[in-house]
Amino acid sequence: MSKMSELHAQKELIDRLENNEDKFVIEISYTDNEETGWRKYDFENMKEQFEEKMNELEIDAQKRHDDFQEKQQDYAMDNMTCMEYSDKIVNDMILYLRVNSVMEIYYIDGTSNKTNREKVDDATDLRFYDYKTDSHYTREDVTKIALEEGWKEGWKK
Repeated sequence: MSKMSELHAQKELIDRLENNEDKFVIEISYTDNEETGWRKYDFENMKEQFEEKMNELEIDAQKRHDDFQEKQQDYAMDNMTCMEYSDKIVNDMILYLRVNSVMEIYYIDGTSNKTNREKVDDATDLRFYDYKTDSHYTREDVTKIALEEGWKEGWKK
């Protein structure tokens, strides 16, 4: 849902609330006794109508909750996708960190941190070695540090 459609939906909700359209109506079922003039109400029928309307509200509330959860998951996935940077951008971040004397990363350690030091096939497992601190960092660590240190795409010294 786009921002404009979200705003439009919120405006419609406010309009409905202001116009009291967020009420439900049940039919008052009754029969009149012509001899006595007394009115006999069909409470069972009205109770069924009420329960049906309440069920509709519960279904609506659950749907809104599910939609909200789905939207939150979408936002989380969008943020994760935004945080995945290409090798070129990560190299630019490394250069930024070197130029600004934050880290001294010169190569990617192509082995995993496992005891048998197997060669890593998955780029997400690559470790970066910083000579300045004698420490290994993950790709995510390096991007996080670069962003915290003020890296922006297209930066100039």
